[in-house]
Amino acid sequence: MPLNNSFIAGIFLSDLFRKEAVTHATRRLAGEVVLASSVPSRALTGPMILVVAGGLTFGSTASYARKETVVGWLTPQAGLIRLAARQDEIVSHVYVKEGRSVSAGQIQAIIW
Repeated sequence: MPLNNSFIAGIFLSDLFRKEAVTHATRRLAGEVVLASSVPSRALTGPMILVVAGGLTFGSTASYARKETVVGWLTPQAGLIRLAARQDEIVSHVYVKEGRSVSAGQIQAIIW
């Protein structure tokens, strides 16, 4: 392509600029793209990927159980009864509603 025919934004480039400047302006998007990363960024990428993967693994597999310690007294009609567990347990189901009367031998809760 002859330089005297180069036309950008209404200006003939060959009339206003040097030959090298016109060549550079017409070929400014030609060339290789070089993607270079620094050593510290490459060194931090691996550990950051491990931290994110560990967090995602923990968040998707961990269980979040609510735990309560209950200390109290059962008050039957004839006196007091203290109810205490010998070791930590989990109440899985309660069969008796508050304020209801219970009979002897009736299952009140399942503890496991």
